[in-house]
Amino acid sequence: MLQSLFFLLALVAVAQATSVRPVLHECPVCGEKSVTIALMSYSSFGEPARDLSDSPRHSFSNVEVCPNDLFAGWSGTWKSMKPDEKAKLAEFLKQPTLHLTDQEKEIIEGHEAEFRKSRWFPLIWARSCDELRSLEPREKFDRILWFHYKGCYTDEHHKATELETRLTAHYREQAITALKEAQTAEWAKPLDKRVYAYLQAELTRQAGRDDEALSLFQNVIHSERALKPDEETSWILAWATEQSLRVGDEAKDPNLLISAILPDMPDPWQSVNITRNPKWSRHYAALDILAQQASSGKKPFSDALWKLLDRKPERLLAFLETSSTSISSLGAVDHRWREWFDEISTLLDQGKLPPALSKHPNHTRVRNILKREVTPDNDKHSTWLMEVFLPGVQKCAANGGIPSIPIPNTPFSPGLPMSGIGDDGASKKPLTPPTMNEISRALYELWELVSTEERTVIAQVYVRILHKLGDESDSFDYPVMYFLPAIAETEEGRAAIRGELKGPWKSTFWKAACAYAAGTEDSQSAFVSHPVTSRGDDSLVVKLFLQKSDPSWKDTAIKKLGDDEYISMEVVQYLASLDLPETRKALDDFARKTRNSTNDRDNVKLYTLQDLDQVRVNAGLSKIPIR
Repeated sequence: MLQSLFFLLALVAVAQATSVRPVLHECPVCGEKSVTIALMSYSSFGEPARDLSDSPRHSFSNVEVCPNDLFAGWSGTWKSMKPDEKAKLAEFLKQPTLHLTDQEKEIIEGHEAEFRKSRWFPLIWARSCDELRSLEPREKFDRILWFHYKGCYTDEHHKATELETRLTAHYREQAITALKEAQTAEWAKPLDKRVYAYLQAELTRQAGRDDEALSLFQNVIHSERALKPDEETSWILAWATEQSLRVGDEAKDPNLLISAILPDMPDPWQSVNITRNPKWSRHYAALDILAQQASSGKKPFSDALWKLLDRKPERLLAFLETSSTSISSLGAVDHRWREWFDEISTLLDQGKLPPALSKHPNHTRVRNILKREVTPDNDKHSTWLMEVFLPGVQKCAANGGIPSIPIPNTPFSPGLPMSGIGDDGASKKPLTPPTMNEISRALYELWELVSTEERTVIAQVYVRILHKLGDESDSFDYPVMYFLPAIAETEEGRAAIRGELKGPWKSTFWKAACAYAAGTEDSQSAFVSHPVTSRGDDSLVVKLFLQKSDPSWKDTAIKKLGDDEYISMEVVQYLASLDLPETRKALDDFARKTRNSTNDRDNVKLYTLQDLDQVRVNAGLSKIPIR
């Protein structure tokens, strides 16, 4: 257990570069072979993600589900199956039922559809299968911790739903109880218990019980200081020291935070062992808290941070390489920061670094770090889309034209073409007239920002672009491939398409595709029979059929499944979505034929099989009754 814990620590401590490959597994119950993706190696780089368990990049284990009989077990447990367990599971899987506790039923009530799609569903299904197996106390403990670590963690891009919030809290409390009990369990080794003590304090902090967490962290600090430090466990004292600062009175006082910061603002990549030095841990936590409070508009913290950095770019760089908190929002709440950031941004736009950093050995990395913070990319690009591009689109919608507004070729336009940009991020030539795909991409990004009424004019202008495209496959570029299905998902989008179907079209395919996406009368025949559709060379065609669950293309899809060496995931999803006897048979025949002709080195086929197995697993889990 301790080995797996420290493997986890190694993985969550830093960002990962990973290599994976598909691996064949054989179900211990039915014998069916299936494919999963296994982690083969990883390397570490980037800033430290110092919090052990807020958002772990990897967990202790994964649940693997057999696509044939739906047996579920944690990876590593498939090969150990007693004969009586196998018999019980084989009988149970003939009429499978998901088993919930009373607390889970109370939490899930009214959210059944969301729960079936959540990350917890396969875990609970694996637990239902585990009920027919004999588990040792340590194995039961592992399962409880896995529920916490495999839970639905959220970030700035995803606000937790009521179900996610309640289940996260529920499994966290179960883990806290299990960690407390494990510290006195006979099966746990002394070194394990030290880890469990830290984890109990950390999860208690996550639960928002700061006073209790502080007491637990202080107990860990006291115990660790009484022991002889070693390379394997010195992180416990360092991290407990850091987290005790987060939940103590120091976190509420900017002056106390400043006193915890190392005076010379050390470079974290050269000066100290950041995972095992308690002084460094306090330094990191103090900087992070100071930045969080300052960015939220609390002036005493902003003043303290301003005084600490003292308008010195080298101190700003040391701070940015240390803190996990973005401070780009400070410019919106405090003019001092905005003016300073503008000065630095102007130098960077000129391809220069501030003089104090001009001799830094890694110019590119320094420039990227500063650029990321002093110029909030998405905000600048979104402002341009709303204040410049949208009025142009509205004007074009009124006069029947297409925007000729140059698309900014800058690092602040996520995903847009970067032609004309030097290595230092500075523009090397004037803006050029936009291509059709550049306009389409900007329309696609604008679509995500605007209201229903404004979406109508965006769809109108987009369809006018399709008027001018040819049938050639190189016209199927992103965002053309994705934007038409996205528009067709909304009523305002379909209405806008229908209003633009008249007039000259360069391509009979694009007219047929738009009519089909909009659901106009008699549009299906023209789209299905078109030569481009029959080829099915692009995901767009499959996406439109998949969106409507239209079985009219199934014979072509089945033929592609049998003829092609590599099958796109959209074709697999399309056939699986129809859930017809002939499509189920085609998918099973394809899987069986491919498995019999492949091996661990044949990655293309195995990756296709992995996608197919996941589709089959999802379809099977969606039908398991809940008890």
